[in-house]
Amino acid sequence: MPDDFDIKWNDEQILGSLVEPFHQANEVLGRKFQTEITAKKWGWPSDPSPRDIVDTGELRRSYVGEREAGLPAPEHSHSWNTEYAMAVHEGARLKDGSSLPARPWTKEPLEAKTLETAFEKLAKASLGRIQ
Repeated sequence: MPDDFDIKWNDEQILGSLVEPFHQANEVLGRKFQTEITAKKWGWPSDPSPRDIVDTGELRRSYVGEREAGLPAPEHSHSWNTEYAMAVHEGARLKDGSSLPARPWTKEPLEAKTLETAFEKLAKASLGRIQ
């Protein structure tokens, strides 16, 4: 009969080693969001040729990515702190009856699984360093 053996899991070390990769993956996602804002890919009703969604640069500069450490569930938020960010992202009907088209700069990076791909790569490296 084979010898018995014990496996000791250090769940705090394992979970703790995933916090930084989680935040780093979110930083990758945040940079991709910002790239989408400056990408010349967005149409405009009066000018169908692709353009970026930067007019004054305020929307791009208003981006805040915030880390909140917490085990077992750290959080990372992404926000654009201008009063018109939602109107640009989702589109809007203005008081004069005209409308702004939606330019959802977060959609493609989320659909492309930017966060998941970055996290997988970073987490593998971090978990590989656990002894």
